[in-house]
Amino acid sequence: MSESVPTGLGKLSDEVSIELPLPPEMIESATKIVEEDAIQQLSQYQAIVSKLNEAREQLLPLISTVEDVPHYSNYAGVDGGIGNIAVTLGGTYASVIGVAYSSKKDFTPRIKVDPIKIPASLGAPHQNYLAMWRQKYEYLVGVEAINDVDCVFFDGTIVPSIFVRYLHSAQLYEMLQPQFIDLFKDCFVDTAGKPCLSHRLAQHVKPIVGIPKVVRSRHFIKTRLNMLNLPTTVSDLMICSLLLKPGEYVRLTPYKDLWLSDALTPALGELHWRWITEDLKDVEKNSKDGLNDVVESIPWLAEHTIVTYYKPHAGVPAIRVEVLDKDRNKVDSILRTLYHDYDRTLRMMFSIHMADRYCKSSSGVPMMIKNLMESKINSNARKNGIVDDDFLAFLNLTFREMGPVE
Repeated sequence: MSESVPTGLGKLSDEVSIELPLPPEMIESATKIVEEDAIQQLSQYQAIVSKLNEAREQLLPLISTVEDVPHYSNYAGVDGGIGNIAVTLGGTYASVIGVAYSSKKDFTPRIKVDPIKIPASLGAPHQNYLAMWRQKYEYLVGVEAINDVDCVFFDGTIVPSIFVRYLHSAQLYEMLQPQFIDLFKDCFVDTAGKPCLSHRLAQHVKPIVGIPKVVRSRHFIKTRLNMLNLPTTVSDLMICSLLLKPGEYVRLTPYKDLWLSDALTPALGELHWRWITEDLKDVEKNSKDGLNDVVESIPWLAEHTIVTYYKPHAGVPAIRVEVLDKDRNKVDSILRTLYHDYDRTLRMMFSIHMADRYCKSSSGVPMMIKNLMESKINSNARKNGIVDDDFLAFLNLTFREMGPVE
């Protein structure tokens, strides 16, 4: 039942909600936009759909059907996660986790999770720092799992280009332990007699596969379907979802081709490609970010990854699938495995879904630490005979989410 509130008329109104509604002016302006745009966008949808047959004809030379080959029966999905950050007077708490999951009965999920404490004087850890730590844990469980399975599916791309950008901010985290640079080296820098984690995965005889969720590539649209004049909001993934039939996939394409097609201009595409390839092999350039090493792994992955879009079932979106060119002849087996593990309700591989669920379950670890810390400090205060009301009030206040004051 809604709580009554004063109306200014000397009495309470009948069940007036304390939840404020949207201002009528806001609703009116939003409705006006809908009225104006809906007709135009409906026409756009109709124009695109009317050309689908023509578009499929244009794409047909690039389309193949998955061969009826044996699929991998022993495989694992890998995902990682970052816990929700919790802040106390004494420090900031976070957590990172990496999980490898397989539905095989004799496979024990590989789980590596760590709570993280950052001293209060250093502030909250930046997401870039936590993402670097999470990536290391994904690789660690992937390296463990690949020894016991025949194929590993990663939730996300297998080309870690984002960490090149994160590297440029590495010196912001010099006070944190472990240092960002050390985590980066563990993942991407080979040392004498010790290949890095990404190298160990990439060079393994068994295939690793990337299944990215966020896809912006417009390579096939630009090279084959330019006559459709599709809005930039439409990606290769969307158009392949419409044009491919169940069991079909498009021609394996170098990752570089798709990368360059994402850029606003060809010049920018080449510049960005150089950042994740040639520049990383230049010690002098890396030293500006505090890394006195050559990075071979990220350029190698970028230069040796090939990509396809595959539709496993009717009525579901296509999937972007990334593999290494050394596993080109295993693509049909990989796609058949994806077909068998794909859950049409979840719209993703079941093994990756379960790894993701494990990761999400750890998101409350920092808050658990915070709540336990409050309970423990209160307990210790009572044991020490502290009864000062001001002290106890201040103690409890620091564990409450006060939020911004506006």
